[in-house]
Amino acid sequence: MSKIYEDFENDDGTITRYRRHVNGRGRVAAGSTVDATAFVDASAYVEEGATVARAAKIGPGAWIERDAVVGAGAVIGSAVLVGVQAQIGPAAKVGSH
Repeated sequence: MSKIYEDFENDDGTITRYRRHVNGRGRVAAGSTVDATAFVDASAYVEEGATVARAAKIGPGAWIERDAVVGAGAVIGSAVLVGVQAQIGPAAKVGSH
């Protein structure tokens, strides 16, 4: 039987639990909301409290920080950091790096 979650220890010693998103296999923290139609690349992270709306695309190596919002149909490029409480509007495109 395989694990359905992964635990990571943060620098301060706290543990964050992630599950793999069904569409893309990216890591999604407990307490975040990611629509089933969103794509989260396998090397991307969505942190606790973040929201990723329908049909959004999170690219390789992207990191969606705590309490950030990625709007419907938005595209987040490779290696993009979406900061704490940032708001990315619907259909917005944020380029790579």
